[in-house]
Amino acid sequence: MRFYQVATLTLALAASVPAFAGKWPDGAKERFTQDCVNSASQHVDPAMAKQLCDCSTAQATKDFSDKELAMLNTPPSNANEEVRARLMKDTQVCRTKS
Repeated sequence: MRFYQVATLTLALAASVPAFAGKWPDGAKERFTQDCVNSASQHVDPAMAKQLCDCSTAQATKDFSDKELAMLNTPPSNANEEVRARLMKDTQVCRTKS
């Protein structure tokens, strides 16, 4: 499985720094998950992509602040390296669960 590539594509959505579990802005959680599934489906079957992306979204919800969650749908050029690394770590947690 090429999950690393999927995770890299997902990282393109990340930005900012750590804090407490946050609340997604209206529609942002669904957009983040759908963008992840669209990217991941290019590398794994759609059911696996959905499972991994739902997990990644849940992990991000748990590990990111409100501000960080809002920034996950910003262009990659706004991505903070620390947040990208944290999102990659969350994504790896999901990979080991599947």
